[in-house]
Amino acid sequence: MKAKYIIILLLCLFSYVIFTQILFAENNLIVLKGSLNKTHQFTKKEKNGAQETEYAYLTFMLNGSNKFFILKLNIDSVKEGFNIFSGVNKSLKYAGQIKVKIKKSDILQVRPAVHEIYADDQNIYQRNKKPFSNTYLFVILGLSLLVIAFLSIPHLHRNRNTVYPA
Repeated sequence: MKAKYIIILLLCLFSYVIFTQILFAENNLIVLKGSLNKTHQFTKKEKNGAQETEYAYLTFMLNGSNKFFILKLNIDSVKEGFNIFSGVNKSLKYAGQIKVKIKKSDILQVRPAVHEIYADDQNIYQRNKKPFSNTYLFVILGLSLLVIAFLSIPHLHRNRNTVYPA
């Protein structure tokens, strides 16, 4: 009887490792380092259904990397408009070393989502949206384990006295 619970527990722990480290490694940020190769700043109007929205873009590449980094911000309600990324752009141009934090799961993408940018070890950009936290998944797996355990206890007690033919 205890063996079943141990097996269920091990399966849940194995599932947690698989989900967090392989399938949903969203909260594992890695750092890409380099110097600035090129940068470009522009605005673009995009249609979202019937509504047209203006966005400011800052794109850049690092030397020694095939990654194309894109920062995008809705500027319809911002007074600064086009200049919204001018501080980031200036910091990138004068930085000796640039560090870009991306999700580990985005490492194979040419245009990974940028979470943080450091120019000479100074944070110049940080994304408001944090990567997915795996604690929710761990809680869900733990609650699932408890539900399975509570549902299987009465079933195990009923079958305890049953004699199976050989």
